[in-house]
Amino acid sequence: MADLRFNRRQALVLLGAGLFSTRAFAVPARPSISDPSAPYRVPGGRVGFQRPQGIAPSTNGWILQSDDHTFQVRIQETFFFPGQPNPLWDKDAGNALTGTPAHPGFSARRFIQKRADKSRDNRTESIVLADDKWLGEISVYISNLSDEAETAGGAPQATEVASPGAGLATGGGVAPSETAGLVARWTEAANLVLGSITVRPPLAANTAMAEFGLGIDVAGLNPRFAGDTLFLSAQVPRNGGELLGNGMAHIALPAVSNLDYIAEDANAELFEFFSTTFAEVKGGACRGVQAPEKKAVGGRFSTSIRVFGKRRQQEMIATYPAAERAASLEALNHAFRSLRFLDEG
Repeated sequence: MADLRFNRRQALVLLGAGLFSTRAFAVPARPSISDPSAPYRVPGGRVGFQRPQGIAPSTNGWILQSDDHTFQVRIQETFFFPGQPNPLWDKDAGNALTGTPAHPGFSARRFIQKRADKSRDNRTESIVLADDKWLGEISVYISNLSDEAETAGGAPQATEVASPGAGLATGGGVAPSETAGLVARWTEAANLVLGSITVRPPLAANTAMAEFGLGIDVAGLNPRFAGDTLFLSAQVPRNGGELLGNGMAHIALPAVSNLDYIAEDANAELFEFFSTTFAEVKGGACRGVQAPEKKAVGGRFSTSIRVFGKRRQQEMIATYPAAERAASLEALNHAFRSLRFLDEG
């Protein structure tokens, strides 16, 4: 199947070819969060935590980071099936299991990445929570990979952070010396995030879609979210694998938490670029570009539509056996025709 996803590396290639103006790559304004002391809630998901001051979403509501990219919080959620292998719950040997926190109603594990455990500038730590159907992971990353990080000969000044249970504190950050490093700078922020995790009840699919800024008519399509991927299927899932679309005809909308808006005219240029290679399709509120059908694994087939709003885009991928081609394509086109981005008017 042709991959219609458009990332920054591809954008730079196209920019070098003279296809787009630089307006296409202006950094979008971050979503405003009026009250930094309020717990941050992952849009469409269940996890929440106290957000350190100066840490905010950039291009994805499930990834928050500092302005210099030396501190990052990432959230993942998915279905959980106790007793079955899960890479988030059963991490590889590169991670050490540390003291497990208490989270009533959930099993919990806390991991520290061994490769960064002794570093003064790098550290990765995560808490994984699970019940009998759901799993969520909250990870903090401290890293000197950013070009803006200068830990030797003048470490960056600390961002003010709040202490757990004390609300936002003025001057609560740790200003490192030349030898303290980034771990010392961000330890308080990391502990705040990992020490304030809460989990809200599961959201109805329509409520989650609204938080993601999507409106889709999913009647008869058994909608369910695995993190920020939306799965649709005409058949009711019978087991854990089918919840994730395995072994059944389904439609997947990956990465619906994307917040990376681009200029309206640049989005139109991108649509025109893809429409020279793939087929244009018309929806109700959006335009689309449909890739040719491709043969997938196990004798199945797949077809994708890249949906273009005014400033946003979304991929929709239908996977199906030959016997369900007509019904699957009709479901895909129905979902596409009904899709609208709620924040575009």
